[in-house]
Amino acid sequence: MDREFVKHLGRLLSRVDEIEKIKMKSNEAYWRSEHNNYLNLRKSIWTEDSEIKLVPNKATYIVGTEITSSLGHLGHFADRCKAQILGLDLRKYVIVGNDFANPWFVKQYLGLYVPVITTTKATRNMIEIEAYDKLDQICLGFVGDRAMQFAKAHNEIELEWKKQFDEQPLFSLSDEDETHLKEYLSSKGLNEESWFVTLHLRDANYEEFRNSGNFNSYIEAVDRIISEGGWVIRVGSQETPPFPYRHARFIDYSNGGERTDRLDICLLAKCKFHFGTSSGVSEIPPLFGRGVLRINASRMGSNWIKWKSIEVPKILTNRDSSTSKEIFSQHLSYGWLDVDHAPITRPELCLREATSDEILAGVEEILSSDYVQTTSEQKNIELSLSEHGIYPSTTVSRYFADKHRMYFS
Repeated sequence: MDREFVKHLGRLLSRVDEIEKIKMKSNEAYWRSEHNNYLNLRKSIWTEDSEIKLVPNKATYIVGTEITSSLGHLGHFADRCKAQILGLDLRKYVIVGNDFANPWFVKQYLGLYVPVITTTKATRNMIEIEAYDKLDQICLGFVGDRAMQFAKAHNEIELEWKKQFDEQPLFSLSDEDETHLKEYLSSKGLNEESWFVTLHLRDANYEEFRNSGNFNSYIEAVDRIISEGGWVIRVGSQETPPFPYRHARFIDYSNGGERTDRLDICLLAKCKFHFGTSSGVSEIPPLFGRGVLRINASRMGSNWIKWKSIEVPKILTNRDSSTSKEIFSQHLSYGWLDVDHAPITRPELCLREATSDEILAGVEEILSSDYVQTTSEQKNIELSLSEHGIYPSTTVSRYFADKHRMYFS
C-alpha cells in the first residue's frame, strides 16, 4: 500500500478521537443534542480522501474487530495475502484496531503483506461505525471481480497457489523466532532431534455443538504419539480446564503460566502436525506448512482445502443412537451440514462427536503420511460435495469414512 496513503490515514485517525469528546455528556443529553453533530463530523472525516470510501475494486478495506479479535479469522484473512500475491485480489486492506487475538502474528507476519495501524479503543469504534466493511468468513470470498462463498474462494486461491508455488507456505518462522522457540523447547527437555505435535482442546461445555471435545477421547491418541517418540504440547487458553494426563513428554503449556503470543505462533509454526477440536487455532499451522488433524469439524457442507491435513468431522445422527436413517447427501441438500448446530426442526438429530477410536486412527494416519491416497469412500464424499458446488475439500480420515461408509454412500 502507498506509504503516503498510510500516513494520510493516520492523520485522519488522529482526528477521530476528538469526536469522542462530544460523547462525554450523559447518554440522554448526547442523544438529545449532540448526535447529529457527531454524525456530521464523522462524515466530514471520511470524505476528506476518496480512497477511504468503500468503492468496489478501488476501496481500501478497513479490517477490524470481526477479523482481528479472532485467531481463526486472522488465519482466514491470510487468503487475502495469497490472493494479492497471485494477482487475484487488487483491493487494498489495512488492519486497524487495538483488539488483536494475537498481536505478534498480526504485526510480525500479516504485517509483512498488509499495513497494520494500532489505534485507541475510541478510534477503533469510530472506524468500524463508518468505514469498516464486515469482512467475516463469507465476505472474504473475493477472486478477481467475483464475490463468492468463502470456501469456494479459498479453494480457488489454494489451487492456484499450489500450481504456482507448490507446497511453499505463506509464512516461515523468522530466525529470531526460531531461536526463541529453541530456547523454550530446550528448557523443557527437547533437543535438536526431538519432535512435537501441538494439541488444542476446548472444554466440551464451551459450546454445545461447535469446537468442543470430550477430553478423555483424546488420551489414546496422545499415548500413541508419545509411544512413537514424540512430545505433545497442549496450546490454548489458560481458562480451559487442565488435560487429565501426566507424562514427562506431555506439556500443558496452556496452563503452565508461560504462554505468550509469540510462543503460541512459534509452536504452531514448527509442530510436526497440529490436532484437536476444529477451532481458530487450527487455521495457523497450515500457513507455515504444517498439517492439521481437525476433529469435530461441524461444517462438512462448506469444507475447504487444507493440504497435508485430515478431517474427523461431526456428522448428523439420531440422538438416541450413533447412526442415521438418512445419508450425507440428503443432509447436504437440506443445508444442515453448513451450520454449527443440529437442525432445530429435527430435535431427534444431533451432531455426533468423534470417538476415541476415530481420533486415534486419525493420528495414526497423519503420522504415517500416506493419507493423501484417494479412497473410494473419499471419492463418494467428494462426489456428494461437488453436486452441491463444494469441491475439492480436505481429506476425511480413511478410518472414519470406512466406519461410516453407509452414511457417505
